[in-house]
Parts: sequence; C-alpha cells; structure tokens
Amino acid sequence: MAENTVTILDLPEITTLEDDDLLWLTRGTGLDRDKVIAGSSLKAFLGEGLLPINNNSAVDLSVYTNNLIIRANGLSGNITLAVTNELPSGNRLIIINTDTTYNCVVSGVESITLKPNEFVEYFSDGTAMVKKIALLDEDDFASDSDKAAATQQSVKALIDSVVPIGGIIDFSGSRANTPALSGYFQLCDGSVISDADSPYNGERTENLNGANVILTGVSWTADGGGSYATIAQADLYALAVGDDVSGIGIVADTTITDITGTTVTISDTAISGSVDTTFTNRGRFVRGGSTSGIGQKDAFQGHWHELYQNSGSGEIQIATVNGPTDETGTEFYVDGVQNPITDDTNGTPRTASETRPINTTMQKAMRIK
Repeated sequence: MAENTVTILDLPEITTLEDDDLLWLTRGTGLDRDKVIAGSSLKAFLGEGLLPINNNSAVDLSVYTNNLIIRANGLSGNITLAVTNELPSGNRLIIINTDTTYNCVVSGVESITLKPNEFVEYFSDGTAMVKKIALLDEDDFASDSDKAAATQQSVKALIDSVVPIGGIIDFSGSRANTPALSGYFQLCDGSVISDADSPYNGERTENLNGANVILTGVSWTADGGGSYATIAQADLYALAVGDDVSGIGIVADTTITDITGTTVTISDTAISGSVDTTFTNRGRFVRGGSTSGIGQKDAFQGHWHELYQNSGSGEIQIATVNGPTDETGTEFYVDGVQNPITDDTNGTPRTASETRPINTTMQKAMRIK
C-alpha cells in the first residue's frame, strides 16, 4: 500500500457492510501484497445475513435463502421474538441476545428464553430447524445456562473439585447391579496401580478394605526389638502399623509395630531371611491427620475399675489381686476382674477382638487420575 494514504484503521468503525463497500486486504510481499474485496463478494462468501432486532418481532425464515444471524437487543426491556418456518436445507440460524440486562423470549422454532449474552444455534434439515448445542468453557459453571453443554475441560475441573486425584470415596461395589468403577478410580485393597496416566503409576493403593497384600521375598533381619525389613516405597503405601503379618516361619499373631522411612518392624523377634509375607487387616476406619497413611492398632483407653462390696467401697487398680481393706480394716480378696455384665439399663455388653463403634462396611476407592 502506498505511503501517506489513509487506511481503514484510520477511519471510524463500521457496524454494517454494504454491497458496494470495499475492504482492503494485506497479504504476501511486493507487488502481490495489496488486494481489495467488495462487500457484496464478502457477504456472498460468508453466506450470512445479519438481522438486528430491538423490539418485539416476528421473523419468517422462509424468506431467507442463506444463513441468518438475528441479533436481539431489548434496549429498554425484554423482547419477544417469534421465529417461524425454516431456512433452506443446510443453512443455519443463530440468535444472539447481545443485551446485558434484558431477556429475549423466543417462540415458534422453539420456546426458549435467552438471558443476557446467551445465544442459540439451529441448522435446517430441509423440513425443520434443528437445535445445535452450544459449548461453554466455564470451570465454575457460573452462567448456569440451560442452553449450553460444558466442555471436557469444564467437566474435568468440576470432577476435580468434587473428588480430587488421591481422594477417597465410599463405594458399594459388592451390591448387586453396581457398575464397575471407572478407570479413574481403584479399590483401596493394596493393589498395584498400573496406569501410565496416573501420577501413582507403579505404586500400591492404601489397604483400607482389609485385603491380603502379598510381598514376595521380603528380607527379614531378626532383632530383639522386633525383626525388620526394608520395603520399597511403592509397596509401603499398602502397609500400616497394626497390620497382621504372616508367612512361613513367622509366629502367629505377629503385627507391624513400627514403620520408619522404608523400614518395617514386626513383633516377631526371631524371623530371619527371605520370606513371602502377607500383610492384612480387618478393614480400617479413616480419621483425620496431618499426614496420610499413618496406621494405628486398635486400643482401649487406659482406666481403673471401681470396686463395690457390701462392707464398703474403694478403688482398686485392675492389677490388684488382694490387699484392699474395708472400713473396719478387714482385708478382703479379689478373684480378679471378670467378664463385663449388664448395668440393668443398657443391655449385655458386646465383646470382640477390637474396640469399635457401630458401623457398616463400605469399600473404599481412590481416584488415581
């Protein structure tokens, strides 16, 4: 373009395109650089008609031969727009509400209300105008639109906000007709995560469901304070203090007593050498903590029992066998603390191998990607 000439960038902004308008195009270099296109050619190329609507209106699509854009702007209030018939087959209709305050209520082609800055799109199949679903990329779903679908990124952001990667959910997987977990989740049964898309690929899940976790060739070193072994970190995620430990040569009722770093210590003090070792538990309750994956064995709060007798009363420690005296100084003997009995109010106490609240089991599953 020659120097010292006025370009389109120097002129006022245009809002409509007429057939006899000329548009300058710039491309390439040298003598082939400058081009011009007539407004009529551009409009024919685009095949779009722009119809501004500011008041209650009716539009008959049968009078249009190409694509049509209806731009609605109520200016001073809501407007109604009746759209009838259809465009020629293969053409499309877009209705945009460009107002920032007022709604556009559409009827005919569809009963729909376009809120400020919303749009809807249709295409003609020759017999009717078929709605196309618009896409919105809003991670927070702020517009709350009933006329648009969310993009994959928006859906993923929503899922991430509900169950983040590494989050644990309850799953009724053993119930009849329950579909299998999606590939985004894996049961917390100490199994190995084998998924290249997961940040935990090659590691085990936590064993919250009481499964058997079998590690082959664990090299135990006997020690008076408890035999110990080094366990790979990827496997260690499935173990916790209090887990039951079994294997050839390991004494019965052995448990994990300590996990420090990658060193696992067990209550058996004599086991030594390479042993295929099974770690399991009865299923774990989950409690809050500053660090994830720290296990504890079941425990009963330390306490004393108060002893009552006809000649008086006094407090004794559970370990006491004899020695207490009544108010007269007469020593009496205690056979030992017996089984718990009813207090005549709350029923017969229930006993088990662990102290637990009333509960219902659910499988735990972790989001892995």
